[in-house]
Amino acid sequence: MAHMSAAEERQAQLELQDNIVRAYIQLSLNYAQRDIVEATLAQQQQIVDLAQRRLKGGIGTHFEVSQAETPLPETHRQIDSLDEAIALSRNQIAAL
Repeated sequence: MAHMSAAEERQAQLELQDNIVRAYIQLSLNYAQRDIVEATLAQQQQIVDLAQRRLKGGIGTHFEVSQAETPLPETHRQIDSLDEAIALSRNQIAAL
C-alpha cells in the first residue's frame, strides 16, 4: 500500500510540474502575441499619421484618414484582451 501511495504522490508531482510548465508557456505566448499586436498598432498609427499629413498637405482626403483609423479600436481591444489573458495566466501560476 505504501508503494502505491508513493507512486500516486509522484504522479501528482508530475502533473503539477506539467501544469506549471504549460502555464508558463501560455504566459510566454500571451506576451509574444501582445508584442506582435503592439507592433501592429504602431504601424497602424504611422499609417494614420501619414494620412493626416497628406490631408494637411492637400494631397489626401478625409476618407483616407478615416480608413486608416478604422482598425485602431479593434487593435486596442486585442491588446486589452491579451492583457487580461496575461493577468489570468499569472494568477494561474500563482495558484499553482
